[in-house]
This record gives sequence, structure tokens and C-alpha cells, in this order.
Amino acid sequence: AAIALSKAGTEIRIGFGENAIEIPLRLPFSWKLFYFGSVAFAVGNFLYRTFCPPLIRDYSTFTEFEHEGKGPDFILDQFLETSFNLVEHGSTAKKDYGKCIVREFLTHFTDKVVSDQKTTTESSPDDDGFEQYMNRLLPNYDAKRDGKITIAKPKVAASFWYARDAANESGGGLRALCSWSYIFGYCAFLWVALQGFMYVVRV
Repeated sequence: AAIALSKAGTEIRIGFGENAIEIPLRLPFSWKLFYFGSVAFAVGNFLYRTFCPPLIRDYSTFTEFEHEGKGPDFILDQFLETSFNLVEHGSTAKKDYGKCIVREFLTHFTDKVVSDQKTTTESSPDDDGFEQYMNRLLPNYDAKRDGKITIAKPKVAASFWYARDAANESGGGLRALCSWSYIFGYCAFLWVALQGFMYVVRV
């Protein structure tokens, strides 16, 4: 509709006998800016809904998390997924951070005893991946024999915030792209609104 109006004349004259009413058709704003602002919002929303970790996207507080009926298993799964992505796909600093938080999480929030053997987080091209690092942290762990890793009940709330903070450190590139998409969209719509306001003032 905006494109059609932009290609039409600047006004329509409707006659009533000897009198005529002039209806302006010229858009008081740039439809292209409006269009690209809408696209930017759509891109930002798509990135957020698709790639934002569920602990951040769906739950702003632990109370909301509890009301949804989620439990410690969900926290553990999300945390391990975050750690895996950091260790396997992150930069050297992100790899080291991912290994560090895995060790701390297992030590402080689960029922598993982390090995004291050398578990250096210094990365190198042939350094251990996520699975190998987990095996070094829990060298005697057997899921079939010992059961799955569980979070201690008194520490579920604390583990939620720890896992949520860890998730916030992942996906830096996508988070930046999403943020800039929203910023461009807001700026575009702000300028469109300003154009409309100035048009009304002039008229």
C-alpha cells in the first residue's frame, strides 16, 4: 500500500459542485526506511527465537522456571549443551572458560566427585574435546552403573542462575547480530515517526 501511494500523485481532488476537496497522498515518511526497519525487526526476532538459549529466552527468574514444571535435569542438559558449544566451537578463551565452568558446576552442584588429576584448561590445537575432558574429570564414572549425573536438591536454584549466566556467554556473534538488527529497526521507526511528526507540524 505504501509503495502504491508513493507512485501515485501528490493529491486527489474530489469535486462537490463548485467546491473541491484536496486529499494529500504524499507519504509523510520514507516507505523504504519503514520497510527495512520492519525487516530488521523480523531478522532480530527470528535470531532471538531460534538461537537464544531457553534458560534466557523463556525464564527471567527461577520462580518462572519452577512454575513451568521444569526441574534440575533440564538445567543440567542446558548447561552441558552450553559447555559443549563453548569447548568445541569457541575461541581459545571460550574453550578455557567452558572447561572451567564444567569443573566448577560438577564440583559445586552435583553429586559427582571430580578427579584431582591434571585437568589443565590450557588449549592447544590437539587439546581434548568436550567428551575427553569430561572423561578426565570423571574417570571412573559409568552412567549405566552409577546412574546419571544429578543436581543436589538444595542447589537447584543456584545451579539455575549459574547455568543461565554460562548460557549468556555463548553465541556472541549471533547475539551481536540480533542486537544490531533490533537497534537498526528501532532507529528506523524512530526516524519514520519523526518524519511524520514534522510533516504534521508543517501542514
